Amino acid sequence: VDRLAVTVIHDGKPVSLNGNEIACVALEHLCRSLDEAKEMPPKPMAVKSIVTTELFKAIATHHKVSCLDVLTGFKYIGQKISQWDEEKAANVQTHHFIFGAEESYGFLVGTHVRDKDAIIASCLLSDAALQMKRQGKTLVDLLYEIYRKHGIYREKLLSLVFEGKEGFDLIHQTMARLCQNPPLAINGVVVTAIEDYLKRTVTFPESGKTEPLLLPKSDVVRFWLADHTKIVVRPSGTEPKIKLYCGTFEKHSFTDNHALEKGLLRCDRKAEEYLLVTKKLLGL
Repeated sequence: VDRLAVTVIHDGKPVSLNGNEIACVALEHLCRSLDEAKEMPPKPMAVKSIVTTELFKAIATHHKVSCLDVLTGFKYIGQKISQWDEEKAANVQTHHFIFGAEESYGFLVGTHVRDKDAIIASCLLSDAALQMKRQGKTLVDLLYEIYRKHGIYREKLLSLVFEGKEGFDLIHQTMARLCQNPPLAINGVVVTAIEDYLKRTVTFPESGKTEPLLLPKSDVVRFWLADHTKIVVRPSGTEPKIKLYCGTFEKHSFTDNHALEKGLLRCDRKAEEYLLVTKKLLGL
């Protein structure tokens, strides 16, 4: 079993967590547990894909855990684990992998395999649920605690299907146009950085500076906006689709759950609007 879904009974109603939310709840519980037991390894590392929520990185940083982005596909997380294991075998001081996640419900705790594994992840989430239940709370309460500490991060995905040879050509023409003429603003918000994974460069439009990207070459573009929004455009590796990802952020002091939930809705609507605007910018 490789993927894990979670549904929580919260306030008497079933609430299904998405892959980003599960990743964040799992990482927070794992870090708390390792810290409390004084078992956090030296140079701990958590790994996520470039389309996975930035809240994951905020949680890792809070617990003094390094966080690394890799391309979409759990094999890239496995490759980093193998690299660090080889470095340890050569007596090179290196990172200790503790957790990896993708927004598509793939998670890995520890280094016993090199792919997503729902078995150990389900044990971790079950332990988190038990700890919250002992406090009269649920995993949704834990998620809300995370939002209060780090701010609201919300993600939406839009998949556009283009079948047949014409669809294949359209997908590649769209990506080529985007790389050649990327927008400098999206929905009226300035683009602060453009990561082109095919060219393996990141460009900062305001200064015109360009820096290298260290990840492998891939037909992906990631935009960072002035309001901390993240937008990723990439073709699917397995289906005739272009996938648009959007992650939004809002930082406030939420006095109660009602105010926080209103913030969640605002961020969701903002992400949906960005996706529609991005689709239009692509001419699709």
